Amino acid sequence: MAGSRVAHATLKGPSVVKELCIGLVLGLAAGGLWKMHHWNEQRKVRTFYDLLEKGEISVVAEEFMAGAVRSSRVVAAATIERENPLVSVEFVPEGSLVTTDFVCNRVRVWVNTDGIVIQTPRIG
Repeated sequence: MAGSRVAHATLKGPSVVKELCIGLVLGLAAGGLWKMHHWNEQRKVRTFYDLLEKGEISVVAEEFMAGAVRSSRVVAAATIERENPLVSVEFVPEGSLVTTDFVCNRVRVWVNTDGIVIQTPRIG
């Protein structure tokens, strides 16, 4: 019994090659996902401008948008989405600050605390 030895696992340090390969794979996967997202956004913008050029949609606040003032937010959203299904409606509380960036598939609708539209909705 005195002569038997117990085998112990020896701990090695991290493998540099293995760490580099894992980092490379993860980086390529994340980059690929980001690129697919970017292509999808470009496709949406291209579709928007194609429809705009054909005259199928408009960025001008037409009668239906001007008619949304003093209506409920639900009616305004339904009307806007029916007229242009490519946009998403964003409700903005009265007096709120918003960013100045232009997003072609967003319509901002300013509402008061009662949920009534107080200003003509705008694309952007």
